[in-house]
Amino acid sequence: MDSTRDDDVTLWEVALGSIGGASMADPDEAEDADLLEAAWAAAHTSEEVADWTPLRVRAEQSPPPAVLYVEEAEVLVYADAVRTAVEGVEAPASHHDWLPVVVETDDAEHRYWVLSCRVADVELSDGRVEGARARDAAVVHYRVGDGFPAFSDDARRAIEAAVPGVVLERADTPMSDPGTPA
Repeated sequence: MDSTRDDDVTLWEVALGSIGGASMADPDEAEDADLLEAAWAAAHTSEEVADWTPLRVRAEQSPPPAVLYVEEAEVLVYADAVRTAVEGVEAPASHHDWLPVVVETDDAEHRYWVLSCRVADVELSDGRVEGARARDAAVVHYRVGDGFPAFSDDARRAIEAAVPGVVLERADTPMSDPGTPA
């Protein structure tokens, strides 16, 4: 018997093949433990971010892909197009912030964002979560401290429709560290 309910929500993560690479632009910032720890905490915990220093990172390719993994900080950063897609399907219960990041390439600077999510600790079973906490949010954390934000069905459809090259896969799909080749 299928144990899913009508109000269950499938969660989606950015597929590893959709993620480009980036590193801290300033060597001093790459060694700044407080800055890197703050960036990691913003992206991986459900705590509200009280103070944010925008990161400056350098993309490995130009133009940069819509989602980048910043190795030193162990965070994903998202292009404006991803943010706009998610904001288009946000529900009143969404509890997340977009924290600014500057992505440098040889010919330009680009505005990107760290996604800080405060809906956390939802139960995941076969890529689905139960209940209102996740149903009413476009973005949740289901592996606090160990994963990246996961997106609702509506957010997945919006991202994939608006942002060429970004593919999302079911959140229960095993995912390796984006910083290492698959």
